[in-house]
Amino acid sequence: MDLYYSIVGLHAITLPRDPLQLKKERFEMMCVLLAIGLDPAHCCLFNQDQVPAHSEMAWILNCIAPVGRLNRMTTWKSQIATSKNSNSLSEVDDSMLHLGLLAYPVLQSADILLYKSTQVPVGEDQIQHLELTKVLAKALNKQTKNKNLFPLPQGIYTRQSKILNLRNPTMKMSKSNPSDLTKILITDTPEEIRKKIKSAVTDSIESIRYDPENRPGISNLLDIYQSISGQELEQVQRRFQDKSVVDLKSELIELLIEHFRPFNAEFSRLVNSREDVEKIYLAGSQKAAAVANLTLSQVKKHIGLD
Repeated sequence: MDLYYSIVGLHAITLPRDPLQLKKERFEMMCVLLAIGLDPAHCCLFNQDQVPAHSEMAWILNCIAPVGRLNRMTTWKSQIATSKNSNSLSEVDDSMLHLGLLAYPVLQSADILLYKSTQVPVGEDQIQHLELTKVLAKALNKQTKNKNLFPLPQGIYTRQSKILNLRNPTMKMSKSNPSDLTKILITDTPEEIRKKIKSAVTDSIESIRYDPENRPGISNLLDIYQSISGQELEQVQRRFQDKSVVDLKSELIELLIEHFRPFNAEFSRLVNSREDVEKIYLAGSQKAAAVANLTLSQVKKHIGLD
């Protein structure tokens, strides 16, 4: 099985970004993928924007993508709200929408179909996008009269509950949120982890009880503890049933610090080895381009653009 992991710079620019910060984040994200253990000898790590076929394939898909279906997708509203650190989708309207963000799911489909992917890790908020990919794959298969040209990709779903915003546990945690206090990053220092967990919103009830509907803040911290510790949620609830919120936060802080300690050391090493990291993603981009260009040429031949 071939594995592809990309840093999606073209997706990043669908919302306003500081160019220098984006460049820094793209490099650091590649370091993150390497630091968590992805081995370039066994997978392809690359920058999406260094493979021009992604943009060309996205345009071809734009020409057959149903606009009505894109309009019904709510992800763009949540992305705009997150970028503005807003608590409500009602504060977002069509005047804030640009074409790139509306067509974001189509570019995702291009990312998937160029490699004829069969399995795709999918978050709960991306299920609609994967379904669109299947629709577009079927449309291309029909248009090219080759029902086997593109396999219909299947989602890989996590068992873990959705992790929520630390400052507003009615919204999901997002790396795109401009407020650092809303999210835990695996690149966070011990001091940053302490600050974020201590300031996480809970409630005025001192006891610990898992109740996502009525106590989302506490439940979110329990979900994070469960996901990092590997214990069953029932075990975590028993552990804290006679403890305070202060105890929960304190133990979660230490758990996160220890869990990320080996990663942080490797991440720091990679950030200071820029030339080595650049060689990895340039080689990966060349490998990805060879596959993507072949798929693109097959599509262009069938639609009269060869």
